[in-house]
Amino acid sequence: MSMKDKKELLDKVRKKLKEQKGSQRDPNQFKVPNIKPGDPGVKFRLEVLPGLNVGDVSVDGVMKAGMDDMFSIDGGIHWIGSRPYGCPRQYDGHECSWCNLGFSLMGECDIPEERSKISKLYLPKSVYLVNIYFPPFKSNPPDLHGKVMWYPMPKTVFDKMEACAMRDDAGDDPENDPKPYGMFYDPEDCLIFQLEVFHKNGYNTYENSKFLLNRSSIGETDEQIKAILDQRFDLFSKAHTRDPAELEKMLEKLYGGDGDGDGDGDGDKKTPATPATKTPATPKNEDDDVLPASRKKPAANTTPDDLNLLMRGIGQEVPAKPEPAKKLAEPAPTKEEPQGSVDDIDDPELRALIKDVQEDV
Repeated sequence: MSMKDKKELLDKVRKKLKEQKGSQRDPNQFKVPNIKPGDPGVKFRLEVLPGLNVGDVSVDGVMKAGMDDMFSIDGGIHWIGSRPYGCPRQYDGHECSWCNLGFSLMGECDIPEERSKISKLYLPKSVYLVNIYFPPFKSNPPDLHGKVMWYPMPKTVFDKMEACAMRDDAGDDPENDPKPYGMFYDPEDCLIFQLEVFHKNGYNTYENSKFLLNRSSIGETDEQIKAILDQRFDLFSKAHTRDPAELEKMLEKLYGGDGDGDGDGDGDKKTPATPATKTPATPKNEDDDVLPASRKKPAANTTPDDLNLLMRGIGQEVPAKPEPAKKLAEPAPTKEEPQGSVDDIDDPELRALIKDVQEDV
């Protein structure tokens, strides 16, 4: 075998090994499927489990850190080359080179559309890790029945749970339009959450997700409840790895024109954006999909300089530099999800590169 043939074969083997390594997923993580244009969407019914405290038993052992009575731990992820990287700033309050650059670029730009692009490129997406339980509803896939999993919940879903926890009553019209409220993760009296996932503008959307009004216990007996709670995971061990040095290295590659991060991204390609489709309204409670009666309870942006860097990174000619934008004060760090669209960018390669860092978890 010639040296050239050996090199080509080795390159193929290395690529395959990277793909295999990147495709490995925790089988206990609940991964929402990627909904394609025209698909009807999917619905899951789940119950959020309470947080673990120091000394509690988890699948991963006795807890050495507690969740301070919260049902989730929060952090943020940067999507680089279609792969997630934990944000040191949002998880740990440490310096993050990607966040620093994003805030600096946004501080130099007063054009809303460009600031949105910068946010999507450099700022993290908030994520909230929770333990969830899947009751034996007919709408849930059979392989999820009775299973406990951990779930990196997007901010859209977390906001709905936060709103429920902050409400003190059923709202202004409890007779005709009652709102779920109060404690929703009491294992003996919890609210069922319906996670609805649809396609919208090229991505999954969770905007129709909601709590149902039925309350239930996660188990029939104290022993069953305990058995389910003992299957919870140590969410601190599931948080995305934070490596400031690796993030800095990838940023240097981008500036040096080496391409898209580490070059071995294996995430799903984004689907081209399509107009949003309106989904039919869903009843608050469907009679054909409820728990056994014994378990039911009554309802109670990119700046011109940044574009130059990205263009060099994908081997494109650097466009002429426009007039600099008016400088604004640097915004305070935020955990809000980036808003806006990149579909107005003319260059298809640049548009695809930007969309690679916007995948929802």
